[in-house]
Amino acid sequence: MAVNAGRHTLAEALCDETIGLAQDIDDVATIMWAHGTRSLSAYYRGDFTDAAAWASSGIALGPHHPQAIRLNVNGLARALARQGNTNGALRAIGAAEDLTAQHSVTMALTSCISLEPYGGSRTLANAITAHVALGDSTAVLRYEEEISGHVAASASDWTRQLVRLDVATTLVTGRRRDLEHAMLLGQQVLRDAQDGPLILSVVQRANDLEQSARDWKASPAVREYGDALTAGPPPPAYGS
Repeated sequence: MAVNAGRHTLAEALCDETIGLAQDIDDVATIMWAHGTRSLSAYYRGDFTDAAAWASSGIALGPHHPQAIRLNVNGLARALARQGNTNGALRAIGAAEDLTAQHSVTMALTSCISLEPYGGSRTLANAITAHVALGDSTAVLRYEEEISGHVAASASDWTRQLVRLDVATTLVTGRRRDLEHAMLLGQQVLRDAQDGPLILSVVQRANDLEQSARDWKASPAVREYGDALTAGPPPPAYGS
């Protein structure tokens, strides 16, 4: 939750303590989870090199461990995609999907802060984010359709917001451009945000969507989204 609130120094301190305690009892799963959380923190600081490095170091502790699903798709794939490393990102996504099958992991949309292995839908939601960075709108829309039922049934408003923003961004930057639909999805997220605080990832992606559409700022749909964004979603905060 410290990462979600943008409190990265606190997140680092908590991960240090977690790893120290887990090492005392040889709890490899929790050590890997903490590496994944450090990777997540680096990713949202914009340090994609560190994000990939932390994910890789966690994977090295147990390449076939179920915790490596999260490390591959949430940590390594997304960081490599933001660095333009298409082949590396695709390999990491493939590794996460292979591990999901090997461990017969549930397809449910597991909580993003759970200590349990990632569920299949959570894995694909993260793969969507990687494919947005890679500019592969076909993969984004295919994965989104595959998990749409789980996302709709989820109790997590933030998950729905993140998936919508990813789809919206790929509708701007990908081959299948649809500015009006993209801005509509963005507006839906901003309206939903009025009911509660947002986490850092949602705030960043809402701003990323506006940046992705800057070449069409004369479009009424883009201008209206920018005005709504300027009016301001709540800042990142702790939540349940």
